[in-house]
Amino acid sequence: MNRTMNKWTRGALALLLCGLVPACTGSNSNGTPPTFTSNIAATSTVSSQAVVTWSPAVDYSGTGITYNLAWSLTSGGESFTDPTMSMVGISTTTATVTPLTPSDTYYFMVQAVDGNGVTDANSPETETAVTIHP
Repeated sequence: MNRTMNKWTRGALALLLCGLVPACTGSNSNGTPPTFTSNIAATSTVSSQAVVTWSPAVDYSGTGITYNLAWSLTSGGESFTDPTMSMVGISTTTATVTPLTPSDTYYFMVQAVDGNGVTDANSPETETAVTIHP
């Protein structure tokens, strides 16, 4: 009986701890934002498009990272909520943006988001500019 009780006690304790430990449940709700330096770069070798690349973010949540990309015709004008000038939920560290106006200069900014929706501080603003190939 004592042996059965010990197995039950260990199992109950493991279940209790599993519910409290983020690594066991696969999520981290502590709100720690991803670490992200971006190292963003953009190139345009084809008319009407730009290829934007960046460094991966560090994920503290264990839930995975996606990226949001925003662009603008003015420095500092990027908005992650403008659906005509942004992409959200990108799962890689590169994106092709099209259609863009040839000979215009575009400014790009990337934001890292963990699986809990916590975004990187993105401060100071990290952006890069590219003039679209005619």
